[in-house]
Amino acid sequence: MREINFLTSACRYCRFYKPEGRRGGTCNQLEVPVQSSWKACCLAAPPFSYTLKKIEKIMLLNASSSTDTAIESNPYSIL
Repeated sequence: MREINFLTSACRYCRFYKPEGRRGGTCNQLEVPVQSSWKACCLAAPPFSYTLKKIEKIMLLNASSSTDTAIESNPYSIL
């Protein structure tokens, strides 16, 4: 799979941002109040990056286990 190059530009797009009230929120990484429109810090992370990496690992494990099963069922076959 192709890696997605996603830059988090503002606090509101960060996975650690938790909205509170009308305009503000909290950064769960730094435990400080922030505004959603503020420029994101260097610790910002895309909201789904961890989930996408887990899905990629699951797909790789799934593909390798199906190859292992094919070898076990017929060890003399050429893949």
